[in-house]
Amino acid sequence: MFVMAWYEIHFSGAQSWLLADYSKHLYTTVEPGTSDKIIFPKYGPFNIQRGYTRIPQFVENLEAEDFRIKEQSSFSPGLLTLVEHGITPPYREPSVVGLKINDRSGKTIFDSTANTPSYESYGEIPELIVKTLLFLEDRQLAAPAGLSTNSAVDWSRLSRASVLYGIGQLGIKTRREGGSTLATQLEKFRYSPQGITGSPVDKLRQMVSASIKVYSDGGETRPARENIVIDYLNSLPLSATPKFGEVYGLTNGLNAWFSKSHREIYEAFSTIGPTREKLMAYKQVLTLLISIRAPSYYLHSDYSALQRRVNFFIHLLQEARIIDKEFAKLLSEIPVPLNPEGVRGVSVQPVFLKVVNRIRNHLSGSLGVPGYYQLNRLFLETDTSIDAELQIAVMGVLKQLEQRDFIESNRLNIRRLLDRGDPANVRYSFLLYEKTTEGNALRVQADNYPSSFDLNTDVKLDLGSTAKLRTLVHYLEVVNELYESYRGLDRAAFRQLKKSSPDPIYRWVANICYWNQDITIDALLSWALDRRYSADPEERFFTGGGTHHFHNFDPKDNTRRISVNDATIRSVNLVFIRLMEDLVKYHRARLSYYAEVVLSYKRSFLSRAFLEQSAEEEAEIYLRKFFRKYKRKTPNRIVNDLLSKRAKSRQHLAILYFAWTEAPNLKILDEWLTQLTGKSSEKSVSKIWSAYRKTYFTVSDYGFLLGKHPLEVWVAGQIIKTPDLEWAELYRLSEEARHVSSQWLFKTRNSRAQNRRLNIRIERDVFARMAMYWQKLGYPFGRLTPSYATAIGASSDRPVALAELMGIIINKGVKKPYVTLKRLRFAEGTPYHTGLERSFSDGERVLAEPVADAIYKVLQGTVERGTAIRIRGAFNSATGEAFAVGGKTGSGDNRIKRVDKEGSLISSIAVNRTATFTFFIGDQFYGVITALVSGSKSEQYGFTSSLPVAVLKLLAPAISEKL
Repeated sequence: MFVMAWYEIHFSGAQSWLLADYSKHLYTTVEPGTSDKIIFPKYGPFNIQRGYTRIPQFVENLEAEDFRIKEQSSFSPGLLTLVEHGITPPYREPSVVGLKINDRSGKTIFDSTANTPSYESYGEIPELIVKTLLFLEDRQLAAPAGLSTNSAVDWSRLSRASVLYGIGQLGIKTRREGGSTLATQLEKFRYSPQGITGSPVDKLRQMVSASIKVYSDGGETRPARENIVIDYLNSLPLSATPKFGEVYGLTNGLNAWFSKSHREIYEAFSTIGPTREKLMAYKQVLTLLISIRAPSYYLHSDYSALQRRVNFFIHLLQEARIIDKEFAKLLSEIPVPLNPEGVRGVSVQPVFLKVVNRIRNHLSGSLGVPGYYQLNRLFLETDTSIDAELQIAVMGVLKQLEQRDFIESNRLNIRRLLDRGDPANVRYSFLLYEKTTEGNALRVQADNYPSSFDLNTDVKLDLGSTAKLRTLVHYLEVVNELYESYRGLDRAAFRQLKKSSPDPIYRWVANICYWNQDITIDALLSWALDRRYSADPEERFFTGGGTHHFHNFDPKDNTRRISVNDATIRSVNLVFIRLMEDLVKYHRARLSYYAEVVLSYKRSFLSRAFLEQSAEEEAEIYLRKFFRKYKRKTPNRIVNDLLSKRAKSRQHLAILYFAWTEAPNLKILDEWLTQLTGKSSEKSVSKIWSAYRKTYFTVSDYGFLLGKHPLEVWVAGQIIKTPDLEWAELYRLSEEARHVSSQWLFKTRNSRAQNRRLNIRIERDVFARMAMYWQKLGYPFGRLTPSYATAIGASSDRPVALAELMGIIINKGVKKPYVTLKRLRFAEGTPYHTGLERSFSDGERVLAEPVADAIYKVLQGTVERGTAIRIRGAFNSATGEAFAVGGKTGSGDNRIKRVDKEGSLISSIAVNRTATFTFFIGDQFYGVITALVSGSKSEQYGFTSSLPVAVLKLLAPAISEKL
């Protein structure tokens, strides 16, 4: 019996036969659909880091976005039983995994592991490293008794460790000794809770899991032993550094802790003799291998203790003849300071940066994984709709546009393009989608902005006349809405509608339907596009809180009456200002209250409420302004600032009195008094004040001065009294001040000021109602700027949102799902393999089909004879057939302007210049291209929307190949 036990311990004959046979029943298969025979892990560092524990939650989140499980692993009955007892499935964990993103053809455009080196084969590992590792951790593995020996269990070490553990449990102090082999250590720091052995049961599970894996490929264990060495070196946990994050694996550890690349280490070990490079590399390896016992302590808290331990093991390695005496001596003398400057090798090719970041942001939100760091470590591969070939071609052109030679050779150095200004400062963004049976597939997302900031999705820009497209769509929506309401009415009903029509569009539709009762919606929309408006720029409009006048791009239009259709094609501003005026009247007539009643009866509850809200908003604006102005100033500086702004003596005296009553200890009070009045006593101040107060001022019980700028004086006084006053407290204290300062507004004699504020409020409510229509069609912001100028860009936009609107038009009014992520595969090749695929819906109708068709035809006219004529004929099929192309241009010259009371310009400071073209190509592709110069340097440029049109023409050959 003893002989048999000895033989089994040393040669594992029975184990090899039994476990190899048992392993045949432990397998997984990948089956279509959702599996009911799979168990996901609940703990373990690798299981958590790689996302295995969260796959069920990921699936649930993705199902909410119309993804469905296409395939999933199914456990064999034997494996199910084994896993239910807490044993890890027998599979070889990939050494390095992470997020991988593929384009539409399967080409990888992002791989988070691309720059993460690891040992791929046993022969790749320097022999000295293998010998050192086995000497330190598992000498049995270095010299196994036989080909079938169970390398997961070292019976002698295990027995010794068990005895010492038992003695310790009795309360007797004794040293602890581990009984783990490399195989069981792998199980521990990969799959045990928190990567530690918490109990004898944990240890037993580690041993069983490791033993089964050793024999999972048969009774001979030599390949398994080599794999254990590879996997251990690729997986050992080495704490974390600020720049690298968590560190796993020797090669990553050398990078993270010593800033040594895999190649440098390989070349150092390849040298002959004890060169300095080899000594340094070996000692760094040795340092990390020894630190594994307590990496956080040794590498963060007490590196000197680690070095003492290293020197001790150098002596042992010499005695064991792993290294010779000379090598050991030199090794002991060479210092190896930590240099934790290495960074994780996750990088994105610049050509794919923006689109990869967009995909990662999408994944992060969908999966509920915060940030790229955690996302990049998931064992996840995703297939996308991106066309890498076209992306590269587009980015190539965008980069060349920064070069003056390229500009000149392509004749872009002309008026309205890049005839002035440095082309290197112009930033371009480009989006291209393809209409497919699955939805709107993103093919290209590119820009030449030199950071991760995305011009297509992250910015709010004045994109000029592209807003006319949104205005046009809304106008035709309204016409269609009225048509649907009136359809079927008889002539008498239309006669009545004509009499009661509250706005011009309503009256026009009622009149057309009165005379043409059988008119079709297509015909009505055509007539609506033929409606003519004056393009006269002389009229002034009260809108946006003030009086404004607008200009046309082409002065020749100033005396014309132009149809809505032609105004769209040629981008005539004043036509769209007046069209917006009609739309405002349309919505004003449909507010939840009667606007005319609010204006006519100022004492009504609603009028009073609107005026109070207006007064409160204005007061808060001024409070914030004055708080920022005086917050960090000294009392003397505050009062000097106030005095410098008041020219009349009575204002000086008022401020003086206020400062004196609020802060009587100010040392310069007498100086001010002497300067202003020639008197310097308190009695004199009071006397002077009494003489003026009845005529010019009143003072509240709170010492609050009513004058021309009461809130400014009040805020100044509060900050003088309490220099560390915060905004929230100031606002709380200001209730009385705000109330007093606004009382003038409610006096009957101020009817003009009341009307102004009520009109502003009504216009704001009108645009809030209009915003809901715009948002339904992809407008990206929560509100519109309440101004007629919204029709020409005042409310800003985003390129990606314009593309979405174009997608609705090209899909005949249906908002189809957007496709970027098509398929996702979690943990492929492991027992937890789960593949998902997007299921596609027909989309949602958000625009009537006749409206979409009418707009499509108008936009074709922009290319055929309008502002985008430069692109006409640029897109052709392989047979030479020209594709229908259409779109809307827009130019934005964004400035900070100061105007006088009459609306005349006082000053103008350039903020940025934009030019945009949102387009479609046939009935297949659509997108948007934008040019931008930011900051004051935009003053140097004169380009218009002709620039993005010209750039699209340069891209036409590459795009045409995809048509």
